[in-house]
Amino acid sequence: ALLTMSCKEDMPLMVAGVYLSLPQDGFYLRPATPPKFFLNIALQSVDSLVACHPGAICYAHFGINKDAVKMLKIHRKQLLLWEKVIEDEMNNCSLKDPVDACMQRLMEEDPLMAAFDQLTPDIKEREIYFLRNSISGYIGYLEFLKDAK
Repeated sequence: ALLTMSCKEDMPLMVAGVYLSLPQDGFYLRPATPPKFFLNIALQSVDSLVACHPGAICYAHFGINKDAVKMLKIHRKQLLLWEKVIEDEMNNCSLKDPVDACMQRLMEEDPLMAAFDQLTPDIKEREIYFLRNSISGYIGYLEFLKDAK
């Protein structure tokens, strides 16, 4: 979730959600999409921010990435992937609560989460909690869309 954006001289700077830097220039990126989450609004926000051509993006628990536009475009693609995977699991999962099935699929299919196994046990534990919360946000959004039809 993008928290704030400010312009300082010629380098717009924004503060964003969860990004962890890993060895060999790898990184782990997870959408922060707790309930109530609305994908359409999140995508509009990302698009608006890209249009501002920010220079850098700051992540909690990490620091600055100097290519904000690239990271925002990566984040946008990830948001859409999560929608597809979670909607598919909701439609095909026989479990009453598809969160675990969604988490498993996302771990397998989201390349930005491939580094999950490199996280330390305490960070993994924290991330599992927030992954479940983010998936629940998507489920709420997709149920809202279904009910609105």
